[in-house]
Amino acid sequence: MNRKTKIILFSSLAVTLILATFFLKGKGPKGPKQAYKEVETSVRDLKVIIQATGSVEPMNKVRVMPPVAGRMEKVLIQEGRRVNQGDVIGQMSSTNRAALLDFSRNLKKKDLIKWKEVYKPTPIVAPVDGLIISKQVVPGQTVNQQTVLFEMSDQLVVRAQVDETDIGKIRTEMDVEFSIDAYPGQVFSGRVSLIGHQSELVNSVNVYQVEVIPSSKKPVSIKKQKVPTVLRSGMTANVDFLLFKKAGALAIPNWAVKGKENQDFEIRDEEKKKRILKLGLSDGEHVEVLGGAVEGELFFIPTFKLKPSKKRFTLFPRKKKKNKDKDKARP
Repeated sequence: MNRKTKIILFSSLAVTLILATFFLKGKGPKGPKQAYKEVETSVRDLKVIIQATGSVEPMNKVRVMPPVAGRMEKVLIQEGRRVNQGDVIGQMSSTNRAALLDFSRNLKKKDLIKWKEVYKPTPIVAPVDGLIISKQVVPGQTVNQQTVLFEMSDQLVVRAQVDETDIGKIRTEMDVEFSIDAYPGQVFSGRVSLIGHQSELVNSVNVYQVEVIPSSKKPVSIKKQKVPTVLRSGMTANVDFLLFKKAGALAIPNWAVKGKENQDFEIRDEEKKKRILKLGLSDGEHVEVLGGAVEGELFFIPTFKLKPSKKRFTLFPRKKKKNKDKDKARP
């Protein structure tokens, strides 16, 4: 066999091997097909909130003290009553009047009546409009000018502690919803009236105090809100600041858009064609769809399935069993 024949033979053999390899690969098992998961757009109510905790406190607390030293004669008001500025909420005798009346009781009855009419008691007057939140005196108690008789609140508010990472999102007159531990299941409404400028360190975290005025109904003016009567000073409140609230919003689950919001997102429709959705805000479970889809439209999300390994993994490999028969046969 000459040299030329050998070259032709080896070349033909090489071409045959290449063609056979290519053919076998084409006929072999194909890779796994791309899997998709269906997701449908729906109309629902969306609410984006910032959560905080707080307490019900007086907006301004006023302590009512006696104008003179003496003895308390009458208490004309009880805790929880609302009074107007100038209302008489109690009566007291000065030290001189109390001594004179005590002396007159040892005389004739008409003398006691005379001195009571001549020497009138000193009235205790409400200094402001508000609610009596504390009564700290009883008739017959001796008092001086430093004794606190009553504590008044002009209005009850909710003071919430907001983390410094969220304080930039809070705005005055923002709508608020809050619940009270004493009334589970009942939701109250309100509005932000004041945002604190000085931070406080609570549990190694900087927080700012935000003041919320509660209301039974949404008022025209934030200063003329009707506070629910069930609220009491010192109650614990769980506060939700409403950044965004929309009823009947077109939405899609968060997982379908990989948690994206406020941007465009590429997705595949029923025909597996690319579609751009314009996304809005998310409430943590669903995100609003501002454009690119309609209610009830199906989209397909690529998914990947991992094949289980045929090899069994064990943390401690098993020891091979010894062949006892062979061991016995050995001398």
